[in-house]
Amino acid sequence: MQSDTTFTMTRRGDRLAITFNSTLDNVDKACGHALEFLHQKISDFEHDFEINLLMREGLMNAVKHGNAFALDKLVHFSIRACPPDAILMEIEDQGEGFKWQKKGYDLPENFAESGRGIFIIRQYCSLVKYNAKGNHLTIHKQLTVE
Repeated sequence: MQSDTTFTMTRRGDRLAITFNSTLDNVDKACGHALEFLHQKISDFEHDFEINLLMREGLMNAVKHGNAFALDKLVHFSIRACPPDAILMEIEDQGEGFKWQKKGYDLPENFAESGRGIFIIRQYCSLVKYNAKGNHLTIHKQLTVE
């Protein structure tokens, strides 16, 4: 079993890759490092809210639903800055996946246990894709250039 403190980062050009154990603290840490990275790579970056929301929803789904908070399971996250107008994120967990094809595009009922994250991701990104298994998410976010 791995330690609950696994957190590694690799930077290559316009891409930051982070691997971590399935904890909420690591989600916070990954989001912080990713935003810092984007501020370094994209001049006048003013999209913290949307990007943070997309990252958190995707990473929380991976930790909570994909890996079920299992400390021996990792989340692989990468974010790529495509200056000046796009960001590409990939999130993969070690869970069994889910039937993303059966998820609707509507906001779930007020008290639904799940489904809000997928709805939010679809609202804020330009493109969302899952692998067939449903444990690898790709998010493309087109930024508005003024």
